[in-house]
Amino acid sequence: MNNTSTSTKKHTIPYPPFLKLKNLIALISILLFMTFAACRDRPDSTQAGSETLDNTTIPAKLIVNQESEGFTLLKTNCYVCHNPNITSHDEILAPPLAGVKKRYQMATSSREEFIAKVSAFVADPKASTALMKGPVNRFGVMPKPNVKPEDIKKIVEFIYDNPIEEPSWFAEHHEEMNNH
Repeated sequence: MNNTSTSTKKHTIPYPPFLKLKNLIALISILLFMTFAACRDRPDSTQAGSETLDNTTIPAKLIVNQESEGFTLLKTNCYVCHNPNITSHDEILAPPLAGVKKRYQMATSSREEFIAKVSAFVADPKASTALMKGPVNRFGVMPKPNVKPEDIKKIVEFIYDNPIEEPSWFAEHHEEMNNH
C-alpha cells in the first residue's frame, strides 16, 4: 500500500557544544574576565618627562623608587580598581588613591596613625569603619583583598611616604567637593 501521509518528524540542527548553556556561561565569564584584565593594563599616551612601567604612565614629578616592594604591590593589587590613569570621574571603579591619602591625612596626626588606620580598613573593610562615606555610598565597600597583612602595610607605607599620582580630573573634582 502506498503511504501518502507526510512525516511530522522535525529535523533539528544540533547546537555545537560551545553553545550549550553552561559552556556559554563559562565562555561569557572568561570574556568578561579578559576584558577587565585588559582594562587594568590599558596603556595611556606617555607625556614628555614621563616614564611607563608595566603600562602605567608615571609623570616625571611622581617618579619614585620603582624597585620599591610597596610600589610593586600597589600597582599589582590596588590599581585594578584605583587606576590613576582613568580619564573621567564617570569611569572610575573606586576613589583615586590620591583622594584616599588626602582624606586619611586629614583624619590622622602621624605617619603611624595613618598607616594603622588605612591598614586596618583595607585588611577588613566595613561600611561601619569607612572614613570615606561618599565613595562607600557610590561604589559600595571595597572587597577584602587577598593580600597578606605585611604586604598591606608595605603598600600603605608607600602611599604615605610618596607622592601619589592623581587622575587628570581629580584636582577640579576635589575642589568642587570641598567647596560644597
